[in-house]
Amino acid sequence: MSCSIMHHHVCLRGFLLQVPFTSQGPGTCDPTNTTGTPPWWIPLPFTTNSEDQLNWSIQLDTCVGGHAALINVDPGTQWVKLNAGQYGFYRVNYTQPMWASLAAAAAVSEGGAGTVLGSEDLAGLLDDAYQLSRAGQLSITVYLDLIR
Repeated sequence: MSCSIMHHHVCLRGFLLQVPFTSQGPGTCDPTNTTGTPPWWIPLPFTTNSEDQLNWSIQLDTCVGGHAALINVDPGTQWVKLNAGQYGFYRVNYTQPMWASLAAAAAVSEGGAGTVLGSEDLAGLLDDAYQLSRAGQLSITVYLDLIR
């Protein structure tokens, strides 16, 4: 996910890749197997340090990756947590700077009542970071930064 400024909004750009994920990492799928396969919608709810959960979806029609996902957020946004509320059954891998921002958000308490991230979002980040590191897609230090 990379950031750029567009018309006073920050535009976060990421790519969605629909493939099986195992403990060995992303698998492969057959993009030619499209007979009778209708498009499907992937829920992509997100939250930021300045906005509550926003619901957004993207349509995929095959298992081919590289579908661009553009999300406009307010200037000054420090972090974006995709799959807010953990409604989707997928893994999210962020850039190293975004992982660092999310780890910082996980460490900040809000009035002594837990972190600024909801418990399901924190659990989702921990699960994604651990599983991605097990599969060799992410350094284990990202997971360790989240749990300290």
